[in-house]
Amino acid sequence: APYNGQAHAEYSDLVITGTDENKVQGYGRNQNDAHMVIVKDGQKKSISLPVSDPMEPIKFGRTWEFAVDGYNAFLIDRWKVAVDQDNSGFEKGYSDGVFDDSGWMDFKMGAWEMQLPVEWDTSHYPVNLWYRAYFEVEQVPESISLLIDGFKCKRYDVFINGRQVDGKPSRSWLDAEIGEINIKDYLREGRNTIAVRLLVSCKTDGILDLLKISGDFALKPVEGGYAIGQSAACINTGDWAEQGYPYFSGTGQYIQDIFIDESYLGNVLKLEVDCGTDLMELYVNDNRVGLRPWHPYEFDITSYVRAGWNRISLKITNTLINVLEGVKKPSGIFDVRIVPYNRYEIKL
Repeated sequence: APYNGQAHAEYSDLVITGTDENKVQGYGRNQNDAHMVIVKDGQKKSISLPVSDPMEPIKFGRTWEFAVDGYNAFLIDRWKVAVDQDNSGFEKGYSDGVFDDSGWMDFKMGAWEMQLPVEWDTSHYPVNLWYRAYFEVEQVPESISLLIDGFKCKRYDVFINGRQVDGKPSRSWLDAEIGEINIKDYLREGRNTIAVRLLVSCKTDGILDLLKISGDFALKPVEGGYAIGQSAACINTGDWAEQGYPYFSGTGQYIQDIFIDESYLGNVLKLEVDCGTDLMELYVNDNRVGLRPWHPYEFDITSYVRAGWNRISLKITNTLINVLEGVKKPSGIFDVRIVPYNRYEIKL
């Protein structure tokens, strides 16, 4: 019987984009015949539709232009520690860049007294503690700061390569309660030493959080950890934590120009991305397409692309767990492609 009036699809293995009294429109990547059930005026009609083989997805190159919106971080959680009961540590060279601290205690972040081999006599409070650690610098960045975070004590002093770090900390980018001091002029290429003297007054004092060095740099793998080096201008598809940004929390921007043949423009084109569980924002040819906070990370870019070269920009924002807790949570783009879907119009 002929249909009169508005129709709708009760079932379809195509994505339906519109219906009226004369037709149904949709798209899909079906390998076999498409099927749908159309309801109109209370009547159902089953339709089988021959389909065309879908075109191959458009793949991106492996290498992207890359930039971070914010600062990378180098974290320290291993210290050599000594108790300075007679306040002679400075005279003994505890702050020096070169000093044999191999006989000192091994500490991690956390309450200092809980890490002692024996219980401390509380009558000896307050007492100075000296913390020492080392890090490598391949190239001194133009922008690099020490974040003062988790120093629980009555007073502290910081020394880098034997020089006391002067100046009052300013408010850091990470947190209003965390101070920030520029340390560029204290650093050198090669091995660097940081020493921190704390005047503690109870068993729960000490360096309680990861020490954070923050700036415009990437981290290069070296024996025993990382070296601070030049920031990356390009990065490959894959985890940015494995490409110089293991402790970075913020937004990384990926840019690539991709060629789209004119034959693809009759299709519905979707950009499909695997970026883990992070937040993603997409720009195509400098136009903002949208944002996805969770799966599926999929965008219809049909109206944003043109035949020829197109600029694709993806912004990935991860969580604070990398910088605050030192967790190398995988972040970035793990796979991306443009997938063409055949368009269909079914006459009723």
